[in-house]
Amino acid sequence: MRKLWMIPVLVLAATLAGCQKEKTDGELLVEVSYQNSPAGNATVYLYTDTLLPPVQQERTDVAGEAYFTKLRPQHYYVLAKEHTGSGIRSAWKEITVYPRTGNNFYTLSMILE
Repeated sequence: MRKLWMIPVLVLAATLAGCQKEKTDGELLVEVSYQNSPAGNATVYLYTDTLLPPVQQERTDVAGEAYFTKLRPQHYYVLAKEHTGSGIRSAWKEITVYPRTGNNFYTLSMILE
């Protein structure tokens, strides 16, 4: 009979533990442009290490945007590349995705040179 007081305490603890918000994966929108115009059809590569193959890659749409989802919290290297008749335009940037609860959205603007 003495230990019956523990039942409501355990129920309360389990309820509070279930209410904690989970950390969300990151999402990244990369905006690529060249001479103040969107760079549609450029390829955007996402690396976790510059010596390894990219972990993801996407093509930009007509608005010059590429969207990455399900990014784990870590540091990323981003390469945007566009092939032209006269060569290759490219840009490098770095971004860190942090563990967060709720909205974990990042935007990165890149200008091809």
